[in-house]
Amino acid sequence: MTTLERRGPALSLRLNFDKTKPIPLYEQLRVQLVALLKERQLPPAQRMPSARSLALENGVSRTTVEESYNALVQEGLLVRVPGSGTYVAPVPAGLRYAVKGVQVGIGSGPSSIHHRNCGAPITSLVVETEKFGKDWNLAAKNVLRKFPRRLLEYGDPLGQLGLREQIAHHLAKRRGILCDPEQVVITSGSQQAIYLTLSVLLQARDRIVVEDPCYQNTVDLLRFQKLDIIPVPVDEHGLVVKRAPPAQAVYVTPSFQYPLGVEMSLERRLQLLAWAERNDAWIIEDDYGSESIYQSCPETSLFTLSNSRQVIYTGSFSRTLFPGLRLGYMVLPASMVDAFARLKGLIDRETSGWNQLLLEEFLRNGKIDPYIRRTWKAYDRLRTVFIQAAETHLSDKLVITRKSAGAFATFFLRAHCNDVAIAKHADDSGLFVRALSPCYLTAQPRYGLLVYYHTVCLDTYERQVRGLARRILQCEADAGHARRYSPQRLCGPPQEAGPGHPEGQGGGGV
Repeated sequence: MTTLERRGPALSLRLNFDKTKPIPLYEQLRVQLVALLKERQLPPAQRMPSARSLALENGVSRTTVEESYNALVQEGLLVRVPGSGTYVAPVPAGLRYAVKGVQVGIGSGPSSIHHRNCGAPITSLVVETEKFGKDWNLAAKNVLRKFPRRLLEYGDPLGQLGLREQIAHHLAKRRGILCDPEQVVITSGSQQAIYLTLSVLLQARDRIVVEDPCYQNTVDLLRFQKLDIIPVPVDEHGLVVKRAPPAQAVYVTPSFQYPLGVEMSLERRLQLLAWAERNDAWIIEDDYGSESIYQSCPETSLFTLSNSRQVIYTGSFSRTLFPGLRLGYMVLPASMVDAFARLKGLIDRETSGWNQLLLEEFLRNGKIDPYIRRTWKAYDRLRTVFIQAAETHLSDKLVITRKSAGAFATFFLRAHCNDVAIAKHADDSGLFVRALSPCYLTAQPRYGLLVYYHTVCLDTYERQVRGLARRILQCEADAGHARRYSPQRLCGPPQEAGPGHPEGQGGGGV
């Protein structure tokens, strides 16, 4: 049993370690410290024991403690003060606090959301910035020349009708989604679209199924809405629908699952629609990454398969173009438009009219399709050289899959070592890397890395990959002897529930 004793300004912590378990000691320590933080036994601003004293008191190495502390600092739970020591963060992230009667659940990670280990990076798919800049500037000049009076006035909370018409046309051409412009709602990004959906359709303590692993910012939003979150594993065909219990809603990224990068098969899509029909549930379809799938056309959307009856479809041009645009959209069943319009008008009178007119002009002039094609080709080239180099230098450290389309590749670590620490220091290699394990909601995450292609340099990619290999090797050394996973364990589909396989166990694979 863990015991705490105050000794002067710092603490004495007696913790439990089981050296017979395959879980590294630094991870056992991290889990115990997180539990103490959640129970408020380690209050905000409390000074932590030094790595040396905590190691001596518990019979582990100083490296073990440093590795755990580093992970918790990266997660925003601890902070280091030079010359003073390590302290509990003033308002530790990842914990639930009551503020004026309202509980806000925030996930693990520092307060700057775009630096989250499992968050999508604040970067665009733009790879030909000069060409894109000229096209975008031309659109801006055209809008300024016309200078419509509506720029000076409040607009429709649902969005400028011209942009809604262009988006309806774009979706029909790119995704086969047939809808009226009146069904399209413009939002300030996909997160606002999800927030509106949750607020209109669900109530506190309603059950919602999510993919496991999942985008942490979305999970935070579900917690903020006080929903009962039910994680369901993902395999190479997408969400394992057979594992999904009854619920009021499900949130999925079927075109390009974040963070595993798999596409939901047509069979699974039909299973999910049948599940929603049986449970009278809503499907929130976040079409994340569909624009960046360059190997094949994505499967038919759930919105189309359902005849738009029980699916809310969301997308974002912030991902397709650049984050600063802050423009997303929803496609709603016609019967739901009025309810969403009322709430949208209350919380956000109008999404930026200037940006809407710019995007409308960009779409109307047909600039986006050639831009997307150029982006696909550039990413395919970067992906090819990076995967080849990774197979040469990282095959003994990572399970490499050639399915990694989209904007990033997902790799699984063969050794049980700290992916958060690896990702934190991957900047040394010039690569943008995110850790996989923080994206999991279950107690047994899988360890891996998300490597974003936009930081792969065609001139120095071999050096970049070797630098990443050195960082992984260092983390393996820090962890001592790491447990080895077989490729089947990492890549195989989860076992369905049955004899010897209790419901809810197992993990997804790619």
